Amino acid sequence: MADLGLRLRVFIASSAELLPEREEAEAQVAKLAVEAARSNLFLEPFRWEKHSGAFHDRYQLTLNEFLRPAEHVVVLLWTKYGDGTREEFDRALAQARRGETDNVSVYIKTGPKGEVSPGLDGCIGNIRRGELALTKKFHTTPEFATQFEHDLRLWITKWAGVARCCAYALQNSRPVPPFTPGPDRLAAMRGNPSLRHLDGAEVYLGRAAVGAYQGMTSGGDLADAVTRPLSVPDLSRLAPDWKNAAAPGDPWPVGVWPSQRSFHPTPLRRDPGGSVCVADTEWFWYFVSLGLAHAIQAGNWHAAAGRPYCNDVHQYLAGWNATGRFVLVPNLQHWLAGRTPAGELVQPVARNFAAYELGMLGDYESQPLLYEAFCNDPSDDVRTYCLTSLGKLRARRYLSQLVEAQGLATDPGRKLLISQVICTMVGAAPFPL
Repeated sequence: MADLGLRLRVFIASSAELLPEREEAEAQVAKLAVEAARSNLFLEPFRWEKHSGAFHDRYQLTLNEFLRPAEHVVVLLWTKYGDGTREEFDRALAQARRGETDNVSVYIKTGPKGEVSPGLDGCIGNIRRGELALTKKFHTTPEFATQFEHDLRLWITKWAGVARCCAYALQNSRPVPPFTPGPDRLAAMRGNPSLRHLDGAEVYLGRAAVGAYQGMTSGGDLADAVTRPLSVPDLSRLAPDWKNAAAPGDPWPVGVWPSQRSFHPTPLRRDPGGSVCVADTEWFWYFVSLGLAHAIQAGNWHAAAGRPYCNDVHQYLAGWNATGRFVLVPNLQHWLAGRTPAGELVQPVARNFAAYELGMLGDYESQPLLYEAFCNDPSDDVRTYCLTSLGKLRARRYLSQLVEAQGLATDPGRKLLISQVICTMVGAAPFPL
């Protein structure tokens, strides 16, 4: 069986005035490639003047395509900070924040007394204030070569064991299905014109849907939850025009539900006897997510402390978060930490929910909190959800620690999950975490 190897592109960005340093950087990558290959890591230096081939009319577009798969971006600055280098640097930082690029380093050439070119002062200050990238200074080309070799060797060490973990995940997992983006379910539902007739009742409908979901039996009787009658007096008081959002007709029979990707043209249904309920399962998920979003924003962790929510609800919550209508992350972070701002202890089920949801929301700023909980939370379930969210967020800063955890894991299931997270994190295979 062939061994798995990982290609690590090192993208070298600078103006032409630093040609000796560009050549030295390429030479150091080639030199250390021999050592890296022993760990099944294949270093690939990239310099635009050697590898870009045919350019677009705007050649920077081609360079950006070569930058996209880079794991390590090296930016060299001296007196010039041109538009091309600036664009490459900005894109590299954005990729690193999303976990698509592993490392961004800036090396600044100085004068004899360590002075920096006046045109770079503002740029360097912004980089350091935002902790955007590692910054180093050098004066001579040999000095740069020594520093760069040291830094590159440390970076390669971080990747030791990654190929082994990825191979373990691929050898011990079912085939990874190809990723296909799903439809924007929330946008489709929010675009329904009949919703405007329920504006005044949305809090009530959300709370009722959450209550119906949490009241489901252990067997998961979804039909009973969806067809649970709503309060007609409450609807009439909160939304006088609610009947314009409720089509007449019998509720869907138990077990005969429409597709999860299709939904009734009105959110509610009125049966011949006068009872009112949610029209179908998709509208039910919509209202559950709406009620849950209100609860999270209000800091009511008890709404997430009962029956675990299904993936449909998590998808809708991610959609609500993307709209900017609700502020969800701060309270989720408090819940994951185990205590509300008022000092109330949060139960493990709600911590599970917070750990999973922070990954679904794509909140990159929560990576340190997720890693801390992965290491220290007393609940194994909470640690598991933190681990999967770190994978969703491609939290590269913890790559070395996860490789170590994979090597120490004795439980086969935990060892495989950590391997899948690492595999997803570095883009080797997108496991559904």
